Amino acid sequence: MENKNIIRARRALLFSTRMRFSPETQPIKEEAIDKILEQIILTVSDDSGLSVKEIEKSRKLEFAGGTPAITRSEIENSIKRLLASKRILRIGEKHKKRYVLSKSNANNLMEIQRNSESRIKNIVASVFSVDEKHVNIYSDAFLECLCHIFSKLGSTYVKLMTGKAQALV
Repeated sequence: MENKNIIRARRALLFSTRMRFSPETQPIKEEAIDKILEQIILTVSDDSGLSVKEIEKSRKLEFAGGTPAITRSEIENSIKRLLASKRILRIGEKHKKRYVLSKSNANNLMEIQRNSESRIKNIVASVFSVDEKHVNIYSDAFLECLCHIFSKLGSTYVKLMTGKAQALV
């Protein structure tokens, strides 16, 4: 029985690794990186835009302890894709390249942000049966709880991938 559990855990690990690193998943990873860069430019930048170095140093692209989650080449490739799709614009001179969101993309992302905040408020009001003036108090705690849950899930996933935990099958 224990041998079957080991085999199941190894199969899960193999499947997970294939999903994360296979060529078929690269477009998903690239789109995720593009979205992350757009969010950084939206939230950190002003009208003067951000350079690649400022995007790197925004501290939104690293794990705890400062380990980069996204490499510089991935950032530069993402910028090329975003420029080609006109989701960002290059401003500044050749040696001082800076990037801003296009007006239409900035408006679209701000609308998505407003809709997301509205949905969270509706969910919190429904789950906790609170009125609109108390939603913000519960929203912060609710989001912090979700972050904690997904952090634990991520940590468990890494432990499973590295063999420091066993799958519960």
